[in-house]
Amino acid sequence: MRTHVRTRSLPASSDSNVLIAALFSALALFFISGCGSTKAVKGSEGKATQDDIREFESTFQPSDYDPAKTLPTDRHPRLVDTSNVASADDLAIPANQETMQGFRVQVFSTTNIDVARARKAEFEAAFPDEWFYLEYEAPTYKLRAGNFKNRFEADRFARTLTDQGFPEAWAVPEKVFKAPGKRPPGEPEPGELR
Repeated sequence: MRTHVRTRSLPASSDSNVLIAALFSALALFFISGCGSTKAVKGSEGKATQDDIREFESTFQPSDYDPAKTLPTDRHPRLVDTSNVASADDLAIPANQETMQGFRVQVFSTTNIDVARARKAEFEAAFPDEWFYLEYEAPTYKLRAGNFKNRFEADRFARTLTDQGFPEAWAVPEKVFKAPGKRPPGEPEPGELR
């Protein structure tokens, strides 16, 4: 005779639940032990770091970190011609030259000093009785003409320049010399950049 013994088996889903529960338990144990040890190390490192910071701050010298000292130097320095650079004495207005508010005619402007000087020489040759001044307002060199006491005179000269092919000429208010006299040929005028 056959006896049947009936065994009860767990469904397959309960095996996977046990496996997942065991995995979560292992991960939880891993994180708890990992965080616990990190906390202890972190506390000791934090104190050492604060001591290091205090020591560093007490010995810190900002001048040791000056960026000008750390910039590389130019290995191939450029030669600059300074023979035509005006000194402060050359640019000063002579004591006998009084100034007043008046007008000049701006003839030309550029960022290149050599071009400005060449144009100045051209204008001086074309208008030998008029004063021409090179003025620098970073980054522009401005060529201006005259010592006009009022706008009417400045506009008249600007119109003359425009008629002769210089359309950039226009009157600008500026301090001018009251009595500059005649411009000597080849001599620098008062206040000229040279």
